[in-house]
Amino acid sequence: MNKFKRDVLILNRAWQPINIKNVFECIKDVLKGRAFFADETYNPYDFMEWIEYSNMCYENDDTVLHFKLNKDNVFLVPEVLKMETNHFNSYRAPRLSKINVLRRDHFICQYCGKAGSKTSMNVDHVVPKCRGGKWSWLNLVATCRICNNDKADRTPKEAGLKLLNQPYRPQWNNVLDKLKKSKRAPNSWKFYIGKS
Repeated sequence: MNKFKRDVLILNRAWQPINIKNVFECIKDVLKGRAFFADETYNPYDFMEWIEYSNMCYENDDTVLHFKLNKDNVFLVPEVLKMETNHFNSYRAPRLSKINVLRRDHFICQYCGKAGSKTSMNVDHVVPKCRGGKWSWLNLVATCRICNNDKADRTPKEAGLKLLNQPYRPQWNNVLDKLKKSKRAPNSWKFYIGKS
């Protein structure tokens, strides 16, 4: 898996979980001074401090997920980011993206019920784009490739398919509850998620 695309838990200024971003977006936020990397003990790190912390962790355990910056320095793949600016949109709902639609639908095709993975699943417009269907929470569902190809540019009814669940706009609390139960959440996330 691409290390830049790994999920990072985003915390607000009060250290409460508010969203998930990928590593690349988080590095940009830290470099622009909008956020700090964080560890499990409420310690914030700017970019250079994170490199020092990374080198120290790598000396103790060279199996930690990292990037080699040069022959002397490593950069741990961050798991938690603390924002220093207010991101009001993050409180309302997770950002609309393919991965968040798949998460909302539990990686289950909403037409046939087949479970899949991030790489094997697609996102389908219930009302096709060619008919004015929007890229929105209420018009997108997780789908397997077979159902997606079968449906093509038709409505579910025209394709002889029925939605298992109506699409909805998730609230962050729904996502947080799922993360608390997830076996895929890193231990560093559990420290912050469990307190919410």
